[in-house]
Amino acid sequence: MSRGLVDVYKRQENGFESVDSESRAVDNGSATNFENGDKIGVYIVEDGATVIQKNVALTYNSATSAWDGTLYYYEGADYIAYYPYDEEMGEMKSVADIQKYFSENKYTQDQNSAEAYRNCDLMTAEVKAENVQEGGDLNLALSHAMALVEFNIPTYAYKTSDEADAYTLSLIHISEPTRHSLI
Repeated sequence: MSRGLVDVYKRQENGFESVDSESRAVDNGSATNFENGDKIGVYIVEDGATVIQKNVALTYNSATSAWDGTLYYYEGADYIAYYPYDEEMGEMKSVADIQKYFSENKYTQDQNSAEAYRNCDLMTAEVKAENVQEGGDLNLALSHAMALVEFNIPTYAYKTSDEADAYTLSLIHISEPTRHSLI
């Protein structure tokens, strides 16, 4: 097994519609933009069976538009990345293992807060060994593992007359008419 430095600098993501920008990565239209200090985790796996490096944290630096951290080149190894970073993740050998971990430990039906929504917004990328070169760039094309469903529930109000003291009836009262949920 050969070992050398792999530059990690390019971020790319296939996205969906925004919710808000109070937490880590920011949804911008149909793309997600990472903010300074965001982290991804990277696993380096050989032959789908042997974990060479486990959950290496890379931190996004908005000043350089690069991920800070060190990854080494291992000949014949695949590189698997995920977001959001979880320092408690154990040994993962595939994207399916990461998805299973998030499904069992992170996903929740209650996504009313930005933090809960973000914890369910798993993105993954895998770069096969034949696409990694010693001293080259590691291009991670992160894609969402979940689907976004947006509900827009209208509120209807009816007045009994045009008089100032007329009675108003609301059929549905909802404080936030647009809801987002990852399923």
